[in-house]
Parts: sequence; structure tokens; C-alpha cells
Amino acid sequence: MKTVTRPPRSMALAGIALLSTMVVAACSGGSEDSGGSLSPVAGERTGSVGDLAYSEDEGAPAGDRPAAAGQDGADSEVDLVSAATPAVIKVGAVILESDDVGDVVARVEALAASVGGGISNEETYTDTDGRQSRSRLTLQVPVDTFEDSLDAVATLGDLVSKTSSDEDVTAKIADVNSRVRSAEESIEQIRQLFSQARKLGDIITLERELSSREADLEALQAQQRALAARTTMSTITINVSLPDEEQSPTDADQAGFIAGIKGGWEGLVTFVVGSAHALGLVLPLGTLAVAVALIGWIAVRRLTPRRATPASE
Repeated sequence: MKTVTRPPRSMALAGIALLSTMVVAACSGGSEDSGGSLSPVAGERTGSVGDLAYSEDEGAPAGDRPAAAGQDGADSEVDLVSAATPAVIKVGAVILESDDVGDVVARVEALAASVGGGISNEETYTDTDGRQSRSRLTLQVPVDTFEDSLDAVATLGDLVSKTSSDEDVTAKIADVNSRVRSAEESIEQIRQLFSQARKLGDIITLERELSSREADLEALQAQQRALAARTTMSTITINVSLPDEEQSPTDADQAGFIAGIKGGWEGLVTFVVGSAHALGLVLPLGTLAVAVALIGWIAVRRLTPRRATPASE
């Protein structure tokens, strides 16, 4: 009688587990080989590349993620306004009148220097005598000196009007800063994928995506710089001009009388010139009409037979 020896059940289970492990390892190796080529198809929507870039570091601690572009051991080129600090854009406008426009302009320039500001734009006009008659200046002052500077400018001449406005852009700055950080992280991740790409299609796709996101980042950084500048320095627009000259009652009466005589004379001259012009147009035509009528009358008389005179009885 033949005896069949069977292995213990525990050994069979161990063999099955070992075989399963080998199969899983083989599958994992195949997926890694295929994944190493980074096979997004060229021409596929580039947003999938961004998804891949973010998934690569998903779940990693913030300190283990790659550093954002442009932050290699240095702060951003723009000092960002903290989201916790209110960021306000302040703008003002002042209209003045003065007998000496040049003196007002010089005093505005001195005021700008005293508060650490400056004149960003100036337009000055002169009259026929070469005297400054009107000037428009754009004054830039630190935001914390805006109110005092506006009040000081209003005292440099005869005040016609003074206006000011505030715009709170704290939320807008926080949004732009957040978008800049996200764009920098995204660009850094795409660069890492680009360095690992081997296929031409992958390289083209990643290069196109990288260029697009770098352009978006530059636009966001431009907004960031503009907001930082406008919340750091306030703008005051100043218009200063000579006062309007008022005539005395006597001068006004004389001017009215003389103006009336001058107007009447000009009206008479216009009438005479117009009448002469009309006569000059009508006279040749009238002469021609009279000549034609005379010739016609003579012709009619000659062609009409004369009636015989009856003999007297």
C-alpha cells in the first residue's frame, strides 16, 4: 500500500503568500517602469500635468515640499503687506488759486521733500507775458502722512476745493499673495517633472505648461508690486492757477458802451458790404435782361404792320 505524504497546511499557506508577494512585486515594477516615462500624451490638456505635479507631493509635510520658485534663501522682491494689517489706498485732490503760481509749486516741492515723498508728474503753463498761469502736480507722500500733507497743501493758496477717498484692499492683497505662492509652488513642481521627462511628447507638454504658468506668475507679481506701491505711497493731485480778474463797475460800463458802438459800426459795415455784393450780382443780370427786352420790343414793332390811316372826308 502506497502512502502519500501531504505537507502541513501551514506550509501551503506560506507558499501561497510568497507567490502573491511575487506577483504584486512584479506588477509594481511594471507600473514604475511605465510611470518613469511620464506618458501624458502631447496635445492633451495641460491641466493634467498640474494635477500630476500636485499629487506627487500630496500628503507630504509642508516643510518637505520643494521650495517655491524665487525663494532660494531670499525673501520676495516686494515687501508684502501682511493680511492682518489693514491696507488702504488713499487718494486726494486740491484746487488752489494764487497770485504767484511758481511760489506755490516751489512750496509743494519743499513739502514733498520734508515728508519723504516726491513729485511724480508736473505740468506748468505760462501766459503771454511769460508768467506761470497754471500748474498741475501729482504729489506722492507716505501713506501715514497723507492727512497732514493734504491739509498742508490746502494752506498754500486760496482753497477752491479739497477731496479725498480711501479704498481698503486688504482682502485683495491677501488673495494676490496666496495666488503668487500657489503659482510658485506649481512652477517648481513642474520643473521637477520636466527634469525627469524622457519622451519628446512629455517634454513639449511640460514646457508649454511651464511657460504658461510662468506668464501667469509674472502678471500676479506685477499686481503685487502695484498694490504694494499704492498702499505705501498716497497720491495727491494739485491744481493751482491765477485767480480770475474782476472788472470794476466803471470799467464794465465803459466796456459795454464801447462794445455797443463797435458792434453797431461792424453791423453797418456788414450791411453795406452785403448790399454792394448783392448789387454786384444783380446788376449784370439786370442789364442783360433790359437789353434783351429792348431788342424784343424793337423787333416786335418792326414786324407788326402799320394800320392805314383813313382819308379825311
